[in-house]
Amino acid sequence: MRAAFCGGFEQAARAGFQAVEFLFPYSYPAVAIGDLLHCHGLTNVLFNLPPGDWAAGERGIAALPGRELEFRNSVDLALSYASILKTRQLHVLSGMVPPGVESAACMDRYLENLIYAADKAASHGITLLVEAINPADMPNYLVQTQAESSAVCAAPGTSNVRMQLDLYHMQMTEAGLANGLRRYRTL
Repeated sequence: MRAAFCGGFEQAARAGFQAVEFLFPYSYPAVAIGDLLHCHGLTNVLFNLPPGDWAAGERGIAALPGRELEFRNSVDLALSYASILKTRQLHVLSGMVPPGVESAACMDRYLENLIYAADKAASHGITLLVEAINPADMPNYLVQTQAESSAVCAAPGTSNVRMQLDLYHMQMTEAGLANGLRRYRTL
């Protein structure tokens, strides 16, 4: 395992943290990550489903038409890691709207995939998270505002799809953090 990834657990524990999150654990055996968490007395609170081809610019596949089987396999992989790591929350990256594809088609696919993933995750006691990512940092990301994230979370009608409210992204797209916090505090 890379020293930077491994060393982060020790650094977090030394700084007094009791919990950590990381983007993607899939380059490492889940048992080895679990051992690091245990060794340093840490809990993993969150990681992302596989993003597709990150090096090629993909930032999630859940909203990409034609990638349904790959998405379903990624759900199974993430749930297997979550089971070993005792992780209770997984972020379902929507992905970028591809050139020539209507965002409405991507949103339909995202919602269908969220319903599938929510059903699978519920049987493991896992909550799925939807995060809005601002267009300055990720142009063409499907879910860009907290209002969009809130609507996506409500659409499946399941209790285990929730909003991941990132203050940085909210500030980049919406004025007034205090108003946003009041608006979304109970979701």
